[in-house]
Amino acid sequence: MSPDSVTNIAIWRGKKFPRMRREAAAMKGITEMANEAQSLNSLRKELRRDLEVTGNWFMEVLRYPADDSVALLYRARAAYVRITAQDPKPVEIQVLLRRNGIIRKTTIHKRFRRFAYLSNDGTKIKWFKEYGDPRAMSYMTGEFVKTTKYPASEMLHHKIDCGTLVLWYATMDRQCDERHGCEVCRLCKL
Repeated sequence: MSPDSVTNIAIWRGKKFPRMRREAAAMKGITEMANEAQSLNSLRKELRRDLEVTGNWFMEVLRYPADDSVALLYRARAAYVRITAQDPKPVEIQVLLRRNGIIRKTTIHKRFRRFAYLSNDGTKIKWFKEYGDPRAMSYMTGEFVKTTKYPASEMLHHKIDCGTLVLWYATMDRQCDERHGCEVCRLCKL
């Protein structure tokens, strides 16, 4: 669904659903400009490249402090991100679930993880909390605190669910066979 069709649906229902209209306008703004230098389409291309090469992509999500809505999206290069184990203690969060056409607020217990982003030279670490984690965390220490002057932003992580195999792995045997065949043919011509 294109952002224009989402906006048109919101305008069509705008009289009954003003919140939907605001959300559609915000969604259109994010799709046109994910951050100050990229559209969402160019950001997605970079994330797709990371996914195909490493099997993971990571996106930094920055929020507006006033209303906690998404402000900017950035790519975090997968080669520099390290994932920690899930926290042993689950966190109680409120989620909205649609069941039988009715939206209900439900409390669930979820275990979150943290992410460490290394600088190019590997000397500095910036910490991120997992997307949706409600706790306050310091991006300098990676520890959860009550309040902090240095709040950590969120990291959205996506991985290929086939173990450690990446997309090009399935073609490796074919590539090796073709290369081996070419080497044999070259040797035969000598």
